Amino acid sequence: MAWIKAKHEGDLAGVAARLYHSNIILSDLDDTLAKSPMKKVAYGFLKRPDMLANPKFIAWCAKAAWKKAVKGKKAESELGREFVEKFLDGRERKKLEEKMSFDYMDELRESAFPGVFSFYSMLPNAMKIIVTRSIHEIAWAYRCALDFDFSMEEQYDKKKSVDFIMRVFPKLKRYAIFGDSAEDEEMVDYLRFQLVKGSIDTLVSVHIAKSEKKANPDFDCSIGRNYSSLAELISKYFRLSSSSQ
Repeated sequence: MAWIKAKHEGDLAGVAARLYHSNIILSDLDDTLAKSPMKKVAYGFLKRPDMLANPKFIAWCAKAAWKKAVKGKKAESELGREFVEKFLDGRERKKLEEKMSFDYMDELRESAFPGVFSFYSMLPNAMKIIVTRSIHEIAWAYRCALDFDFSMEEQYDKKKSVDFIMRVFPKLKRYAIFGDSAEDEEMVDYLRFQLVKGSIDTLVSVHIAKSEKKANPDFDCSIGRNYSSLAELISKYFRLSSSSQ
């Protein structure tokens, strides 16, 4: 079910305007554009006899279960990084690359959350960049499937990621941020600081929540894992703005 909740009541029109007029969009991948591809890879290892016989993998699974129980979602960044470093060697990455070739673009597009592709197609004038902790093979495939312009992979310090992007694209100053984690909130906080400094012109942030109860008031608005409500909001804004001209 699609839903949308603004940080400030009555601010949905402002959210729509800033989204529609944004010229650069930074989006996380895992649990933001689609159900986490990296988690799917990790869960897939649990079905492999060779990994179940690997003491290092079993130890990592036990550690992951404990950290998730204690820290919840905040543990995911560290665990994901360890998983990549310990278990995704060149051979495993090659397997992933083959699974995510151009032959599977339709399948990958369909794996995105409902409304993602149609929503982004409504913003053709914005530069779209995936900023993710995920690996290149996965991020590149989703970038192609969802028609994003660039992807930045294995980004564990997203504040630095944004600083780099600002230096590469100094003329793009109307930012939109999409994410679901504390690391994504770092991007929002850093850009709010840049907005106050006058380094950028506008900023809008959208949190992707697992449920309405988990809406994040530190973002300008929250939506569920269905972008249809956001697409409808943009469509409504476009019609209203066009009729007023």
